[in-house]
Amino acid sequence: MNRFFAFAFAATFSLAIGGCGVSQGPRVRFVSASEAQLAAAEKERVVWYEFREGDTVPLATLFTGVLEGGAPITAVAKRTFWLVIEKGHPPRFSFDGQHIVETNAGSAGIGLGRDEGVNHVALMVYVGKPEDAPAELRAQR
Repeated sequence: MNRFFAFAFAATFSLAIGGCGVSQGPRVRFVSASEAQLAAAEKERVVWYEFREGDTVPLATLFTGVLEGGAPITAVAKRTFWLVIEKGHPPRFSFDGQHIVETNAGSAGIGLGRDEGVNHVALMVYVGKPEDAPAELRAQR
């Protein structure tokens, strides 16, 4: 598995976390970073990866456990945010570039339905400020 997909899996499944204050480190604009810049960032203790509104990034999805599957999708940043990667800590988010969101940076919901004669499961994952979450996910908290 390449570095990007390992990074994406770690970020995707670490939405509600706790920890200590803001850690400083280099800031890297993810979509325009070169391979050398990403390799150099991996050597740092803390890195703030910036995603700007409109950035388009391949995103790998992976389900493992009692249900297995995965697929690549394209994600588009709806606003500017930072993914803060610190050695020894789960990935964290910042929505203002200064403060790390320590808890409730995301939520997920599962829906069951039927479409064109086929039963399906829908998974919605929200990443952002809790007060901006869709109503159907806020009700599940």
